[in-house]
Amino acid sequence: MKLTRRQLRRMIAEEKRRVLREAAEGGDGLSDPLPKKQKSKKPLSEMQQLASGRNGRTLESAGRKVINAARQIESVADGQTGQMAEALSKLAEFYTKMGDAAAGVRSLNEGQKMSETLPNLQELSDLQKELAKLE
Repeated sequence: MKLTRRQLRRMIAEEKRRVLREAAEGGDGLSDPLPKKQKSKKPLSEMQQLASGRNGRTLESAGRKVINAARQIESVADGQTGQMAEALSKLAEFYTKMGDAAAGVRSLNEGQKMSETLPNLQELSDLQKELAKLE
């Protein structure tokens, strides 16, 4: 049997209507093309979407690396004296908070915000002043 282009298009359109009708009736499980994770009534925030995916794991890993770098800075600060030791300790504390925020992105509790775990602007300002004293 030879089909023309018009006949083929008509067959496809009919099949499409049939499948959509069955899906609307809930017949064969095609009624919801979205994954079941996103079926909830409340949509996920962008932060929750990030945390639940591969990029969230990457961010968590990067946060752990920042925490390790902060520990190394702290160990350098232990070998210094005076204002340099103080400045390096504050720098290490700042990086630790940054790393904790990034590393904890996947373990945020309901209602908790990542911005609450980040260092505030006052801490950044204090760090800049401390480092400026050394120049």
